[in-house]
Amino acid sequence: MVRVFYFAIFCHSSIIYLVSFTNRYKDPVPLFQDKNNPLFEYDMLFQDDGARSLRFAPYAANTGFFFARHNERTRYFFISMLYHADMIQRTRSHQAVVASLLPEFNSLVGLKVKTLQDTDFPGGFHYLRKFLIHFLFVVD
Repeated sequence: MVRVFYFAIFCHSSIIYLVSFTNRYKDPVPLFQDKNNPLFEYDMLFQDDGARSLRFAPYAANTGFFFARHNERTRYFFISMLYHADMIQRTRSHQAVVASLLPEFNSLVGLKVKTLQDTDFPGGFHYLRKFLIHFLFVVD
């Protein structure tokens, strides 16, 4: 996951991160980059994790699939994630740290976050496999 933070901070490109258990019915890149699409206004788009506990509220963001648009707000978010490495180590979950920082950054710097509908972007809770392979795509 540290590589994802590095790419998001220093490569000056929007990124899509996905784990192999995410089901892709269609290529999401054109959808996220279409300026006429309502999703274009969001800085970060996450797949729905399906977890409804307070730990992951209010977004239930799945860090197994997300899109981060390159801008100053997302860059600052990922720098902050690096600063919270001790919290990731302690909780053993970068997803829990992401979930705790998303509302803070929404309030602090106006980070626009959206959880995608699970019907369009089904996740591991819909279909889980034993083997996880991580992919990182630089979009721009």
